Amino acid sequence: IKERITSVQSDTTHAVNAMHTGTEEVQVGAGAIHAVGEQFDSIMHKVDAINTEMAAINAAMQNVAQGAEEIVHSAGEADAISQTAAAHMQTIASASESQSASSEEIAAASQALATLATDLQNTTQKFTL
Repeated sequence: IKERITSVQSDTTHAVNAMHTGTEEVQVGAGAIHAVGEQFDSIMHKVDAINTEMAAINAAMQNVAQGAEEIVHSAGEADAISQTAAAHMQTIASASESQSASSEEIAAASQALATLATDLQNTTQKFTL
């Protein structure tokens, strides 16, 4: 009976030691799981920060795109104004040419009228009263 009791005590001691070892391993595993959980939390915070930065970048890109559209629109308006100004300049140039031609015609007509007046005066001097 003593041998059996000693054997049972020995087996119990081995079982207790195995339970202590198992408990320690569970505690180590729980610590590792806790550390992994903290790392996942850190990763999630970093992902959230990246998402926030991406949203800011997206907003900035939309502002840049809107600015580019405004520049294109302004360039189109400037082109239309330039074309209108060029058309007006062409009209002014044409009117100037027409006015110059009219001035030349008036000058020629004035010269002809002056010549005619001189001729008329010479002719009237031939008649004496």
